[in-house]
Amino acid sequence: SMLDKVVDLKPISFTYSHGAVGHDNHTHFGFLAQDFETVLPDLVRTDADTGVKSIMNDEVTAVLAGALKELASQVQDLADQVNSLRTQISDVST
Repeated sequence: SMLDKVVDLKPISFTYSHGAVGHDNHTHFGFLAQDFETVLPDLVRTDADTGVKSIMNDEVTAVLAGALKELASQVQDLADQVNSLRTQISDVST
């Protein structure tokens, strides 16, 4: 499921090395493309000339939305179970 895949992702925090593109002394968050590729290989591209891997960030949003929908469904199922159990306890108590 998409939720399982998202759970398997390993987010990281990092700062760019001095002189690197994007160097701004701030902490950034993301994923290592090599790790990401083991979970969602279709969302990683490898530059043919340099071999540098990159994550297709626009596509990640759809995966996260799918995982969120699955999680919301699970939460609703659990809420329904809790309400059912409360009703059963109330019936037994009265």
